[in-house]
Amino acid sequence: MTTQALILCEKHSDQADKIAPALGLKRDGNRYTGHWNGTAITLVWAAGHLLAPEEPATLTPEANWRDPRSLLPLPTVFPHTPTDRGRKYLGNLKQALSQAKEVWLATDPDREGEAIYRATITLAGRRQLLWPVALSLTACPDPPGSRYGGHQPTGHAL
Repeated sequence: MTTQALILCEKHSDQADKIAPALGLKRDGNRYTGHWNGTAITLVWAAGHLLAPEEPATLTPEANWRDPRSLLPLPTVFPHTPTDRGRKYLGNLKQALSQAKEVWLATDPDREGEAIYRATITLAGRRQLLWPVALSLTACPDPPGSRYGGHQPTGHAL
């Protein structure tokens, strides 16, 4: 089954367990599923610190954190690898993303919430705009995605 919309939450108990009943979604293992206003929805949750930067020595054998000169020249791309905690969530998130036509961000409207979104989207190999979801339009006056590329998303309010 292809999901029309995926709601990505940052936390299970603080967000997913409160948003799901409000939308009439039912628990299905490690996700909530259902329909809202005629749209098939899957709601999943993540956690902070899904990824960590790779150790410098994996990029350049002589590089290390204790000798800043060994890190030069600075790379333009900073590869990341899943943390132990991240591996617990990323499989479920990638599977849910593969079935979604659009993603609604329902994390906290802060840098960590945006980092969770970006890590999840990047690892799933998707490129898409950030459209924050808030319980009210005033909850997210400066959406994280508005800081990139001059794009000013309007957001969605439930």
